[in-house]
Amino acid sequence: RNLALEENGDSTLRSASFVPFVMMAMAAHANNEELIENACFFLSTVGLKQPEGFGELCTEDGIKCIIKTLQNIDTSASLLEACCFALYAAIRGSDEHKKLFLSTGAIDAIICLILVHPHETSLLETALTVLMSLSSQKKCVTAIVNSGGIGSVVATMRSNPTCSGIIKRGSRFISNVVERDPTFANEAVPAVVSILSCIRDQVHDQILVEELCKSLHYLVLVSENWADRIISADGVSVIEIAMKRNESNARIVHECDVLLQILSNIT
Repeated sequence: RNLALEENGDSTLRSASFVPFVMMAMAAHANNEELIENACFFLSTVGLKQPEGFGELCTEDGIKCIIKTLQNIDTSASLLEACCFALYAAIRGSDEHKKLFLSTGAIDAIICLILVHPHETSLLETALTVLMSLSSQKKCVTAIVNSGGIGSVVATMRSNPTCSGIIKRGSRFISNVVERDPTFANEAVPAVVSILSCIRDQVHDQILVEELCKSLHYLVLVSENWADRIISADGVSVIEIAMKRNESNARIVHECDVLLQILSNIT
């Protein structure tokens, strides 16, 4: 774990060689929470520092061990967060591991922990990151939707409107899902108010504002219900303020301008 934390690139490379052994230790000591948490921390650190080829180093037994820990409702929030970080590192570059998610009930476990820990913002951000990664595949999207994932994510956004990390990840997840299947757009309409509130409250965070406006831009093109809800929630004034406060940022001005034009055509 300490080796993985070092900034030196050689240390990261050497750490990666231990990944299969760490996975074996997890599988052999699946009931040792301290070992699992430290192992997950190690795996996520190495995986995020050296993503290329990391998924290939992760064994199926090790991933199943992490998923089994997620499925234990008595697992602490800190351990759940460590598990989510490790799983994200393992699946983001591996379609095979995403398929493993589908066959082991991991999606249900992720959604369950979101419902059980509605205000653990750090854990929720990590769990949403996992769902966001999974939502790049249509089969995963279908499984997430069938497990009530859209409603759970929207409820999380509405319960945590001041947490920009949750709103950003939630909006990206919704956009990914709708991109794979536009018929799901209307189910996520209740997230509009949370997104607009985040833009208003974090109006000077240019990266965040640009990303949220892009999501809104895409979603109003797909669903007129999104446009109607933005208008009824006084979203036009929020977007106008965002454009004015960030007039030096050409990308934000463009996104806001196009969004306002679409909304004006509807009204």
